Amino acid sequence: MDQRDDRESASVLRHWHEQIPHDRMAHLVRDASRLLAKSLQRRLAEHGVSFGHWSFLRVLWAQEGLSQRELSEAAGVMEPTTFTALKAMEANDLIERRHLNGNRRKQHVFLTDKGKQLKDVLTPLAEDVNHVALARVSEADLNATRRTLLAMINDLAIDNQEIDPDSEPSVESRSETLDALLSDLVDANLILFNERVVDAFGHVSVRNPENPAHYFLARNMAPGLVTREDLIEFDLDGNPVDGDTRKVYLERYIHGEIYRARPDVMAVVHSHSPSVVPFSAVKTNPLRPVCHMSGFLGAEAPVFEIRDVAGDETNLLITSPQLGVALSDTLGENSVVLMRGHGSTVVAPTLKQAVYRAVYVEVNARLQADASQLGPVKFLTAGEARSAQQTNEGEVERPWQMWKKRARQARKQWLDNGV
Repeated sequence: MDQRDDRESASVLRHWHEQIPHDRMAHLVRDASRLLAKSLQRRLAEHGVSFGHWSFLRVLWAQEGLSQRELSEAAGVMEPTTFTALKAMEANDLIERRHLNGNRRKQHVFLTDKGKQLKDVLTPLAEDVNHVALARVSEADLNATRRTLLAMINDLAIDNQEIDPDSEPSVESRSETLDALLSDLVDANLILFNERVVDAFGHVSVRNPENPAHYFLARNMAPGLVTREDLIEFDLDGNPVDGDTRKVYLERYIHGEIYRARPDVMAVVHSHSPSVVPFSAVKTNPLRPVCHMSGFLGAEAPVFEIRDVAGDETNLLITSPQLGVALSDTLGENSVVLMRGHGSTVVAPTLKQAVYRAVYVEVNARLQADASQLGPVKFLTAGEARSAQQTNEGEVERPWQMWKKRARQARKQWLDNGV
C-alpha cells in the first residue's frame, strides 16, 4: 500500500472511531465500498489490471458478445467511459471488438484468450478481499448486514423510480398483488410437475416483493399437490417467519442463499429433470444452448461439484447454509447451475421466466443429447443466445397461459379420478 492509500485508510478510521462515529449510513456504506475497492485494486495492480477494467472483465466473463452500450449498462458506467476503457483493454490484448452479421455500425466485445485466462487468476483476489473484510464478522452479524443492505437497496430502488407517495398502491392493492403472485406460485408447482420438470421431488420459490429478505416456498410435499394453504414464508436463513411448524424442504438453503447473493433474482426452481442430470456428470460435454428457446444458458451451464466443498460421502443434497453459499458461488451471474449427479437450479427475474427457463433447460438437454448422436453440434453463438433470450422471454406470457390451463385441467382430471 502506498503512503497516500495508507493516509486515506487512516483518515477513514479516525472519522468513524474518533470524529463522527454515528455519521450517516450512506457515508458508512461509501467508505466501506471505497476501502474494499482499494484493497482489490492493489491486488489487481500486481497483474497489470486496473479496477475499472476488472468491472468490464467480470461482465464479459459471464457473457461475451455485448455491444458497447450493453456493456456500459451492465457495468453501470457511461458509454464514453466504456469506449476509453475498451481501447486500453484492446491495447493490452484483453478484448477484441467484432462486427457481427455484416452490421458495420455496431461492434461487439469478446475476450481474448488472455482475457479469459485472467478469470482464474483474478477471481481469487476478490475472494481474498472479501475474506479479509469479513474475517472478524460473525455469521449472525453478516446475515443481519445482508438483510439491512437488501432492504436499503429495495427502498432506494423504489425511491429512484420517483414514485409520488400519494400514488403508491394502497395496502389493499399490494395485498391483491401478493395474492396474485402466490396464486402464480401454486400454478408454477403444477406446471413444472405437468411438464415433467419435477416429479415427487423438486421445488420452486418466489421472493416476497414487499420484503426482499423473505421468500415463499411450499412445505415439504410433492409439487403436483401444492395449494395456496401449503405455502410458507421463509427468511433467508431458511426459517419460517411466522413460526410455522410444518415439515419443510431439506434443500431450502438453495433458495435463501441465492436470494441473498443475487438481489436481481426473484424466483428459483430446483429440479432433478432426467435429461439434464447426465450433463451434470459428464465433464466433456457441457450443457450449451442448442436451440433459440434456451439462449438464457449463455456460453454453457456451470456445474457444482459438492465434493469440492463437503468431501465424497455426502448425500449430494444442499442441506446447510454453507452448501447453499457454495452452490450460489458456482451459479455466479448465470441463469442455470447444474449439480453433479443431482439436478439443476434455475433463477430468473420473474417467476414466469423461471418456470420458462426450467422447462427449456430440460428441452435443451434432450435436444443436445439427440443432436450429439448425429454429429458435431453447432451451438448458438453468444450474440445469438442473447438475442434469442431477449426475444423469447418477452413472450413468456404465451407459454405460461397454455401451461397453466393444461396443468390445471390435468390436476382436476386425476383428482376427480381419485388418483
